Amino acid sequence: MGKVRSELDFGDSGILTDLNGWFEADSKSVTMGEAELDHTIHGAIFLNISKHPTVRFEIESASTTDSNPPAASIEGSFKMKEIDLPVEAKVDFDLMVGPTGNELLGLQGTFVLPLTPFDMEGPDGPANAKDKLLFDVNLAYERMN
Repeated sequence: MGKVRSELDFGDSGILTDLNGWFEADSKSVTMGEAELDHTIHGAIFLNISKHPTVRFEIESASTTDSNPPAASIEGSFKMKEIDLPVEAKVDFDLMVGPTGNELLGLQGTFVLPLTPFDMEGPDGPANAKDKLLFDVNLAYERMN
């Protein structure tokens, strides 16, 4: 699994709607769950990880709803293979306790991107699934003072 780097900043207010930041992952962390398939998607035909070693999501805004429990989403720009696409991701934030008793903020969410803007073809299968790349994001943040 590749490394993930990220930064979140809630500004002086500390509220979600003031959130900005980013997360970035090594392209090799994009996996299909099988070594042979992973080797194929990391190659020049798909992700070309030697030429494009990272994927990045820049958070441009965040919003919440008044529902119970509140729903949150983050909007921004996803960059892969030097191509930027707008993304909106539904996310959940949770307070957690880390292994040393420290307080952590968990961020979980998923988003789907089409493959065609990245000049990639999906595998054989149903039309509604073969042109999509599903991202599953699970991050834990420790407060930095």
